[in-house]
Amino acid sequence: MNCKHCNHTIPDNSAFCPSCGQKTETTSVAASGFVRPGSLDGSDPATTSGSMVSDGPRVRPDNYGGSNPPPPPPPRRFCMACGNQLAEGVNFCSVCGADTRSNGGRTAGTDVGHLFVRTPVKTDYSLVAYILLSFITCGIYGWYYIHMMARDTNQICAEDGDKVGGLAAYILLNLVTCGFYSVYWMYKIQNRLYIAGPKYGMPVAETGTTVLVWYLVGFLICGIGSFIAVHYVLKSLNRVGSAYNARYFYGNAMR
Repeated sequence: MNCKHCNHTIPDNSAFCPSCGQKTETTSVAASGFVRPGSLDGSDPATTSGSMVSDGPRVRPDNYGGSNPPPPPPPRRFCMACGNQLAEGVNFCSVCGADTRSNGGRTAGTDVGHLFVRTPVKTDYSLVAYILLSFITCGIYGWYYIHMMARDTNQICAEDGDKVGGLAAYILLNLVTCGFYSVYWMYKIQNRLYIAGPKYGMPVAETGTTVLVWYLVGFLICGIGSFIAVHYVLKSLNRVGSAYNARYFYGNAMR
């Protein structure tokens, strides 16, 4: 069929035009957000024409039994917003309508070898557990928290094109900056969560500046302000992380 906005030929099951990004009037399989793995349009590869499945013996189209290996498959591109596989040359995702030309400064469609894989994030961060278990384990549990916080923030905020340094960068840069990097690290996490929160329907009240202010106040009141700053960051991770998990893994069931 043709797009009524730009007259570009588009697949029948497209919810959005891959050329202009305008919403179509179809309510097909692709519009529902379900696409069968291995298919760009939701069709069953085992029942469409050209399928390799048949009642007779399977015959390979080319003979690679000799010394010539099969050619590598062409690179595949995926929407960074919903994970839908993209057809070659499209400007907008046909499932969610996202602009696939760029996403937060990065190419939205990436080679399959570098495909971003989403995983559930931790949603039970606790300042009390962080302090107590770090004390019991002589600081080892604190390093685990740092690793998980960086990993989860980068998962939740993947579309913004930024990145929080992991545990190795955290340790090294803290040594170089005499500990000041940890303040900037917390500030950056809070700022990214503040921006990402509304996208998941979970607004965050505190900005990165709020965290910085509490760190500064902490120096004046025996360091108590720094614990309040960390509390805000952990609370934001739990709230936005729960909304992230609900969107991508658990339907509408909030953890």
